[in-house]
Amino acid sequence: MVSQWAPKLERSRISSAVFSGASIGTVVSLSASGLLCKSEALGGWPSVFYVFGAIGCFWYVLWVIFIYETPDEHPTISKEELFLIYESEENQLSQKDLDIPWKKIFTSVPMYGVLFGHIGSYFGLAVLMTELPSYLSGVLHYSVEASGLLTGLPNILEALGGMMSSYVADKLISSKTLSVTTVRKIFQSIGMVGSGICLLAITVSGCQASVIIILYSLLLYVNGFKYSGYNVTHVDMYPPMAGVLFGLTNSISSLSGIIVPNMTGAFTATGNTRSNWNKVFYVTAGVYFISTILYDIFASAELQPWGSEKKEKKQSNTAETKS
Repeated sequence: MVSQWAPKLERSRISSAVFSGASIGTVVSLSASGLLCKSEALGGWPSVFYVFGAIGCFWYVLWVIFIYETPDEHPTISKEELFLIYESEENQLSQKDLDIPWKKIFTSVPMYGVLFGHIGSYFGLAVLMTELPSYLSGVLHYSVEASGLLTGLPNILEALGGMMSSYVADKLISSKTLSVTTVRKIFQSIGMVGSGICLLAITVSGCQASVIIILYSLLLYVNGFKYSGYNVTHVDMYPPMAGVLFGLTNSISSLSGIIVPNMTGAFTATGNTRSNWNKVFYVTAGVYFISTILYDIFASAELQPWGSEKKEKKQSNTAETKS
């Protein structure tokens, strides 16, 4: 959707706006879940599933009514808006016009660079979203409700960091001060390395809850910079297949959702102690650092050769048809 609707020089901002919705949703869901679990009038923990299930159904109805796959299909879009979106030739192709070059995708070195960046981000997300509440309640002795609020509210800062950094990223790209690839790597590095440093700082903060919450908030703020990093590189590499590329890296990265709980369980098997949890944070910081190095070495935000070939082929066929 972003590849079809976002003008080339606004990709960072539009992508960040879309994915910031996940951060805002996290604030609402984590905060509300603790309150719903405690509410006997609403039935306790089962109400979490009923409430958010109903919200999901309502959202689906809105999606069906208002969302269109391409700008051409939108009934009220203006010619000026269409021109702005299609000013970049890359936006003129849709996935249905092309065959998916699976072999070239799986043998693309830059593609693996983006995959490493995605894995690092998802691994850290799994730790922060699924395991940190246990740390707050088990080590810092917060209640379930307080853990939900403290884990959720700082996500607003991630959305803020994502939006602010995306504006700067697009300005750097439009001014041609730096190449698109350099901009992506800078913001990916700030997001991941900054997050890793904050995690290491948490390990030496003892049980000072206020300091830990401040560091966690700072972590999420800089983490938002990744929205202008790997998160939009899929669109840069091959706009018509951005959804396919993101789906591939996201599917592989989601294995972190299996690894992280087992890793945390192994490290904390002897008790919810600060030293045991520090091991979790050390590993997570290491994943942040290593994934960033691999992304910076191998990733590219330039249109890939296999993308150029397909584009030229399609344009050639179009020209022949017109002639």
